Parts: sequence; structure tokens; C-alpha cells
Amino acid sequence: GLLKDSDAEVRRAAVEQLGNFVQQGLVQDAALNPAEVQSAIKGLMTDPDARVKAAAAVAYGKYGHRIPVKSIRPQSGAA
Repeated sequence: GLLKDSDAEVRRAAVEQLGNFVQQGLVQDAALNPAEVQSAIKGLMTDPDARVKAAAAVAYGKYGHRIPVKSIRPQSGAA
């Protein structure tokens, strides 16, 4: 799907939209599995692209969860 697309901008936009669905309570209305959506968003917090990682952190935060900064901070030596 779009969350695994080779283009980082596509992944960023997809996770951003999922976050909007979460915020508006539309995940189940869109016939999506809430646990799978949450897991997919959380998984993108380790994406190599910083923009995708940031969008995933924002989307995950829309669930009301706190995220440790170390889980989204770039690794030493990473661009």
C-alpha cells in the first residue's frame, strides 16, 4: 500500500491522512482495522525519511499517546 511506497512523500501524505482519520474518528467508518492502523502508524516512526517519521509521530499522537523523543530522534550519523 501507500505506507510502503518507495517515494517518501507518498508515505508522508498517507500517514498524515491516516492521522486525520484517527483525529476525526473515521477509522472504523472507513472499514479499517483500528489496531492495524495504529501499528502501521507506529511502524513509520522508524522510517528513514525524517518527514515521514515526523508525520507518523503527529498521527500517532492523535490517538492521545505520548511518544518518547528518543524513538523519533535521528540516530547519530544519520542525515
